Amino acid sequence: MSHVGVDLAPETRARHSAVVLRRIWTEYVLGTRAQVDAEAREALRERGADALDRQLVVVVLTAMLTLLLLRFFGRPQESQWVEEALRFVGLETLAGEFHVAMFEATDRRFNQRIYWAIARLIAYVVIPVISIRLVLRKRIRDFGASFQGLRGHVDAYVAMGALVLPVIFIASFEPEFARKYPYYRLGPDESLWPFFIGWEILYALQFVALEFFYRGFFIHGAKPRLGFAAVFLMLPPYLMIHFGKPLPEAVGSIIAGFALGTMSLRTCSIWGGAALHVLAGWSMDWLALWHRGLL
Repeated sequence: MSHVGVDLAPETRARHSAVVLRRIWTEYVLGTRAQVDAEAREALRERGADALDRQLVVVVLTAMLTLLLLRFFGRPQESQWVEEALRFVGLETLAGEFHVAMFEATDRRFNQRIYWAIARLIAYVVIPVISIRLVLRKRIRDFGASFQGLRGHVDAYVAMGALVLPVIFIASFEPEFARKYPYYRLGPDESLWPFFIGWEILYALQFVALEFFYRGFFIHGAKPRLGFAAVFLMLPPYLMIHFGKPLPEAVGSIIAGFALGTMSLRTCSIWGGAALHVLAGWSMDWLALWHRGLL
């Protein structure tokens, strides 16, 4: 009898996993799609197409402006525009200090990471907030900034984390992973404090900003017109910011973007996805250090 039980155990686990996956798909994907699409149809009836089209246009134009600014001004090697702007308004001394801090100082690598993070906070948060408050005249919390909807869904985010972390651990053994992470490289005999720890804090903040832009402003701004399809409008630009990263990570961004986008629509909150994103980002950095024997 025990022999039969051992043989059947894998089949039983497989059936159980299939049931769980089917439940997740039905409840979180199909259920969310039905709910959001119904709300979009109701909004279309109540407010008319013109008002909804205006919001969608504002969201798309703001997204394009954000991505343009990040591409041409958001990297440290493109920071000369700050120096030029300071010189233009007569702040020669400050312009010189900025140039030294970015390109000559001993801590220039960390200063460049600060610039990188601040650029993303401005692009992903400040610009969309201006659009929300001054152009659309809406509440920021209606674009995923509320915590309220997380109630009853924390276990789903925990399950997602339990799936993602083993994948990251396995991927960390790949040579390409070691070449990419962490973004802030420790120098010879450099301790984790203060620069690496400071970088990890900046890294976490930009993940929150990223989630607000893609899973908050982008999706919740488009959902009144597109319903659940707003998730798919968000995916191409989200995938594109992963170009230059390892192929498995780029492919994984499509899956993660869909899952986090769906959960954002389900909960009306970006915060669960932000926590997962920070966890994944920190895991990559610390695993990279571990493989190098720096921990």
